[in-house]
Amino acid sequence: MSLSSSSSPSYPTRLISIDPRIYCETINELHSYLTSCKRGYLTQAELFRYYRQRHDNAEIPYRLLGYKSLLDLLSSDQRLFALDLRREPAHIYSAVKVIEQFLRFASLLFDFTFSFDNKNENNDVCFSFFLL
Repeated sequence: MSLSSSSSPSYPTRLISIDPRIYCETINELHSYLTSCKRGYLTQAELFRYYRQRHDNAEIPYRLLGYKSLLDLLSSDQRLFALDLRREPAHIYSAVKVIEQFLRFASLLFDFTFSFDNKNENNDVCFSFFLL
């Protein structure tokens, strides 16, 4: 995987080579913090703190991955992360949990049930709907 980057419009674009394993491991680990959070969301500061606690005070490698900020990294995978930037500090949610909560609420209003399948062979989150 590579991302385009340039420090100024007058300089030519350069490619940053990114190890996809680092991206996947980082994204999956950050998502695991959100799915285990009882409150339903975390802030950037909390994500930074959890990551440092588990990695001998190391920072989340968003710059190494070619992103300007942690929020930019998280925004790169909207299947996993939902950001509420209207709040200060921003709230970061598991998009999977948000969708699941919405469907639970909607199933109370409308006559259907659903089941949640963790992931299919393409690593997509899947839901099955059943009309009653």
